[in-house]
Amino acid sequence: MREIVTYISQDSPTYAVATAGRIADVVEHLRRLPRLGRIVPEYENERIRELVVGSYRIVYHVDG
Repeated sequence: MREIVTYISQDSPTYAVATAGRIADVVEHLRRLPRLGRIVPEYENERIRELVVGSYRIVYHVDG
């Protein structure tokens, strides 16, 4: 996330903070709904999922 914020901040610090907030909100939802995202097509493993926030792809692994 730091790298994303740093990259966006070069053009727009305001947009960087907003994007970080959106990503954090989506990730927080995963605590309650870990299967919220879709299965990552290239892995074809139901435990590896992704969510897209703006131009950024958040890939995560579901445990348990």
